[in-house]
Formats: sequence, C-alpha cells, structure tokens
Amino acid sequence: MNIKFSSSVILVKNIVTSREFYEELLGQTVMMDNGPNVIYEGGFSIWQRDAALGIIFEDTPKSNIENALPAFELYFESSSLEQAWKRCSINPERVIHTIMEHPWGQQGFRIYDPDGFIIEVSEPLPVMVQRFIKEGYSMAQIAEKSGMPESLVCFMAEQSD
Repeated sequence: MNIKFSSSVILVKNIVTSREFYEELLGQTVMMDNGPNVIYEGGFSIWQRDAALGIIFEDTPKSNIENALPAFELYFESSSLEQAWKRCSINPERVIHTIMEHPWGQQGFRIYDPDGFIIEVSEPLPVMVQRFIKEGYSMAQIAEKSGMPESLVCFMAEQSD
C-alpha cells in the first residue's frame, strides 16, 4: 500500500473572509470552488468549519470536537520577501513577527490568518543560498549554518546561476 500526501485542508470560521485573505492578500489562485470548500493551486484547501465538522464528526458530541482541533502553520515562499511583507503587514494585529533570519539562515515573517492559523512567508532556500554566497560564505559554511547537506547547497547554488 502506498499513501501519498495530497493536500492540507484548514477549517475556517468564515469562508468569505478567508477567501479574501488567501486570494487577495496572498495572491492564491482557486483551482476548484465547491462553495464551502475551496481548493487552491498551491496544494491546500480551506473548508467552512461548521460544514466540515458536520461531515467529519457526524455522530461525535460537540464538546469532544472542539478539543480535537489542532493548530498548525501554512508555509509559503516568495522571492520578493520585502514586497510580500509590505503587502501582508498592513494589518498590525495579524503580525506575529517581522522579517527575521531563522537559526538555519532563511529569512521570513509570520502572520495570522483570519482564523488564527499561523502563516509563514519565507524566501526560497535557493534564494537563501545565493544571499549567503553574495555575503562571502563558502558552500561548507552555508551547509553548516543551514543544516542542509553540502551537496544540496551546491545543487541550489548551481540552479540559481
């Protein structure tokens, strides 16, 4: 048996508000619109929470449902991180942190979506590799800082040329 990851689905309180956030602010493109469930080209979906819970937890008491819902982060990449930050930071209440360099060297920021899910937008790893090369890091130093194998760092450096 082969089980293959296909998509992430987040349960949202208000499909209209969430669509505005993902489509207008983050620029995601709708692949399929099923009303209370919207599938985006990037490989994730949003699903109206009350509709989803009614299907998923059909016969489960409501008190057990609320405690079973996990929190998680959706990860996006942008080669234009500064532009993405300017666009996504217009609502200060949603900001978790501004652009920062993570311990592995990648730069990114985090915000909340309308339902409180964490959204990370970071530079693609090949962009990080190129940034370190411009700063004078060797392939070995980039590998050590990023935790990636040196062969992968070299591959990313060659791809960006």
